[in-house]
Amino acid sequence: MQRLGVPARLEAGENVFDTICIQQMLLLLAYLADMKREDMLAEILQFDWLAIPALDVLKVITHAGTHHEKLLNMIGDEVALTEVGVSNPLLFISLKENLARWKHDAANVTLQDFLHQIFSESGWLEYILKQGDKLSCLQKMTRLLQEAKQLNESKHTLTITEFMHRLQLLAEHDVPLETQAWQTAQNAVHLMTAHKAKGLEFEHVVMTRLNNKHWGNNPEVGKLPLPHGFIRHDYIVAGENNEDERRLFYVALTRAKQTLWLTRATHTATGRPTVPSLFMAELPSSCVSVHEHIEDEAHIVERTVTGLGPLPAVHQDDIRGWLKFLLKDHVLSVTHINNYLECPRKFYIRNVLRVPTVRTPHQALGSAVHGALESFFVEYERSNAVPSVDVLTVAFDRFLQREVLTPEQSQHALDVGRGILEEYYAQYRNSFARDTKREYNFSSHGITVDGIPITGLIDKIELLDASDKQKNGLWREGAAVNIVDYKTGRPENGLKKISKGGDYYRQLVFYKLLCDTSPRFPFTFATAEIDFVQKNDKGVFIKKQLTISDEEVAVLRQEIKDVWSNIQNLAFFEDGAGCGKSDCEYCAH
Repeated sequence: MQRLGVPARLEAGENVFDTICIQQMLLLLAYLADMKREDMLAEILQFDWLAIPALDVLKVITHAGTHHEKLLNMIGDEVALTEVGVSNPLLFISLKENLARWKHDAANVTLQDFLHQIFSESGWLEYILKQGDKLSCLQKMTRLLQEAKQLNESKHTLTITEFMHRLQLLAEHDVPLETQAWQTAQNAVHLMTAHKAKGLEFEHVVMTRLNNKHWGNNPEVGKLPLPHGFIRHDYIVAGENNEDERRLFYVALTRAKQTLWLTRATHTATGRPTVPSLFMAELPSSCVSVHEHIEDEAHIVERTVTGLGPLPAVHQDDIRGWLKFLLKDHVLSVTHINNYLECPRKFYIRNVLRVPTVRTPHQALGSAVHGALESFFVEYERSNAVPSVDVLTVAFDRFLQREVLTPEQSQHALDVGRGILEEYYAQYRNSFARDTKREYNFSSHGITVDGIPITGLIDKIELLDASDKQKNGLWREGAAVNIVDYKTGRPENGLKKISKGGDYYRQLVFYKLLCDTSPRFPFTFATAEIDFVQKNDKGVFIKKQLTISDEEVAVLRQEIKDVWSNIQNLAFFEDGAGCGKSDCEYCAH
């Protein structure tokens, strides 16, 4: 379809393993898992994204083969590289150093950390972002990282060798690792299976390969075949086996509103005659008009030349259509707003493409601390007495075990986290609020601001006046509440973000907007605070509470409208759309 210039929309994801950009990265990973494979290294040296001149690569490979030298040794030997006439020996030497470092890091960091490091440091990501099919490659890379993340979460000590073995098993057994379909042109030919077509209707439908055993008389998958002649063919059973297929055939037929084309080839590519599907004969002849098309030599030549031609580059309009499709049901959170205001390209990569990111040890610590505090206050409400500090630290241990960290990182986070929570408990044990709601989620509230959907999640809601709690334990409707958001890390760094225009300040104003706008939030927003769980450099705990005015909310409303407008207009996709800061990892590409 692409070669013919016909717009087409494939209603299925693509297999990650079928793409050259991913195949090359997987080859590099496979080589790092087994660096004895000189044939792999010879192929890796030729990858465009390593930017090594092709003639230099040829000289090195030829010399190593002729003189029976190890290729890995030669690319690190500046004298030998110079002698064979390599124009820039440093490119080879740098690669050798990177390979050694990556091999070392593969054994000392988590799999997720290692993969992100390779994607960035190897030059692969920078190269891909300059290509016309970058979105397709990024989508497949994202799918690969998602697979790694799932496996790494189930086994924290997963090695690159084990990961590659897993992928090899999938490939050997033809099990695809599929991405989400991204071709979104509406005025296009939709390519799909009959199963995918259920519930849909089209003006015109074309069904292909109406041959026996493709439609009807399919062998049952998964059952051992009996020896030939062991039992007599049972036509009743055969008919029953076709019933599911016949119903699916009917579904496919009834997708057409105006015309329906049923096509089949009378001969295979090798010239063997084919048998039509038995369902063809069951169609009423009064509704069927038969046309036979025989290709002449000119048609065969044209079809062959077209099939051998290059695929056209992905058009920018197709990419924009896909991005609009991704954003069709987008709901803004304060994290999305902060990401966009920090760097539009950060929003693009993190929140639109959703490229998986590696949680840093600090983020893992913060997540475990949040989980522990939630569990602690649940137990406090249940038992009606302040739980012991052990309830807090045991919960922290449990949540930390879910994080993907190296043994050294895990032990460090365990020691630091326990110390933080024990000090926090000692400071506030006599003033903990018992009447709280934890992890309050607005996702089901259907909140919109000037037609813009927004959502959020609040760490803790505290009832300010105990008299607002009724005898049945429920909070009085309209009761005044304090919104709390926990923060880990140095308070000195966080305090800068609470000033007007800062991320934490915007977060608290956003919470007031959620509470005041929600049709389902039953309480009255009174105050909001940032609770720093860790002491500052002077050994003092800090809570920063704000009373937020309607004027401040109005300013945020306008900010939301501006960000939303830019997002819907795909401003983040324009050239030069990043923040432009020299140290921005998203603008670097």
